[in-house]
Amino acid sequence: MVKRNVITSLLGKHNISLCLMLLVVISSIGCAVDQHKEELEELRFNALIFENNSGMMLENVSVNVQNTRAHVSCSVLLIGRSCSTTFPEKNYKGNAVHIMWEVDGVSYKTAPFNVKTSSLVSSERVASVVVSFSSRKNVSAEFRY
Repeated sequence: MVKRNVITSLLGKHNISLCLMLLVVISSIGCAVDQHKEELEELRFNALIFENNSGMMLENVSVNVQNTRAHVSCSVLLIGRSCSTTFPEKNYKGNAVHIMWEVDGVSYKTAPFNVKTSSLVSSERVASVVVSFSSRKNVSAEFRY
């Protein structure tokens, strides 16, 4: 009887309501994560494009995919040009990438990061990964349809 009174006093009506609301919120987050995971599984791609909008010539441009042995490179990326390749269609798994390049003999490398996904994932279309350089030290990667 004493244990029940202690539990009841600790978990008053307001605390029970708070716990139930917290449980609902946590469950909703789990659903959102599952939904995002499903969207990633639907995101398919079959090409990689390096775009040079930096105003300078880039050399030894490459991308390495963490947790896989995937590697794509381009030896010279001229100003205002692109370099691209295609490969068999893949499902996006959310692996981080490292991008490396050189400008005037100086090497640059990003920390691992994830490619930006489109807000509208299309299961009917196949995307390309676009790595875009906008300056000597500024690079981004995104999926484009």
